[in-house]
Amino acid sequence: MFEHKSASSSARRHEVAGALASWGMALGESGNLISGLGMLLLATPLLALLTAAVNFWLIDLALTPVRAIVTRPRS
Repeated sequence: MFEHKSASSSARRHEVAGALASWGMALGESGNLISGLGMLLLATPLLALLTAAVNFWLIDLALTPVRAIVTRPRS
């Protein structure tokens, strides 16, 4: 009887360990998801600022000849 109870409690411990392992894996995956979302939320404004700066520079570069013609002194 004692051995049967020991085997039953051993099986129960294995069930609990399996449940804890599965919770740990689920928390790890959700942690990665949250971390990924955090990186995305951080990177999005930085990428937007970089894109705006590059666009401003490209527009300025494209308008340089126009600006030179418009601001040319008339003789």
